[in-house]
Parts: sequence; C-alpha cells; structure tokens
Amino acid sequence: MNNRSGRLSSSNVRKLECPFCGHMVMHEVTREITFHYGVDDSVAITVTMPLWVCERCDSAFMDWRGEKIEHDAICRHLGLLTPAEIRGIRERYGLTQAELARLMGFGERSIKRWEKGGLFQNASADRFLRLIDDDPEVIEKLRRIAERLAK
Repeated sequence: MNNRSGRLSSSNVRKLECPFCGHMVMHEVTREITFHYGVDDSVAITVTMPLWVCERCDSAFMDWRGEKIEHDAICRHLGLLTPAEIRGIRERYGLTQAELARLMGFGERSIKRWEKGGLFQNASADRFLRLIDDDPEVIEKLRRIAERLAK
C-alpha cells in the first residue's frame, strides 16, 4: 500500500483476484496502518483495519471497511460527527434524508454524502447537527421555520 506502514495481525484466505498481479489467492489480514491526513501540516493517524494481501506479490489493498475506518478516524481527528452518528441523529427523529435537508436548509445530496462518508460536513453543519441531537425542541423549531418559509 502506498504511503502506509503496517503490522500483520491475523489472516483469513479467500479466492479473490489480486488487482496487481492477477493471482487468485488473497489473505485477509488485520494491520495497524498509519496514514497521513492533510497537505502542508499533515498529521499521522494510526488505525487498525482489515486488508487484503496477495499470496504471490504481497500487495495489499483495503476494501470499503478500511475506507470507512479511515473516514471515521479523520472525523475524530477533525472533531466531526461520523457518518454513523449523523445517520443516528436523523433516525432518532424519524426523518428521511430529504426531511432533514429541508429542515436544516442543506441539499439532500449533502446529507447523503455525509452519511455515506463521501464528504466531510463543515464545522458549522456539524455544530448544527449536534444542536439538533442535544435538544429535541430544535427539530420542532426548525419545522415551524420551514413551514413559515414555505408560505
């Protein structure tokens, strides 16, 4: 893996094709990985994640689980809610993504991206979500505001 260091932990074997050499035996391992986040003042973040390692060429890659682990680690580093936490807030109020977007004044696609881990919410959106989570009355106030604006 590029720009990653890791320590081998455990292994499972699956018949998967290596994207690098085409070999058909991949080992699933758990490794402690350090990656860098940021450009000029990058920070090293260490996580433990599953990787697929080729039996022949020893190339390693992560799947969607590793991408989720990295995204969540960056959220924690930045002090942001994780995608699961955002989805949890929305679901506690029984809202669809479209309803939450309408109440918050954001685009539905933004909410979807935040919940899928395709985009980090900015600090003000994160604080807004935390306010909603901390005080159930905020949702009712947002509903009243949305109704007034719709008229």
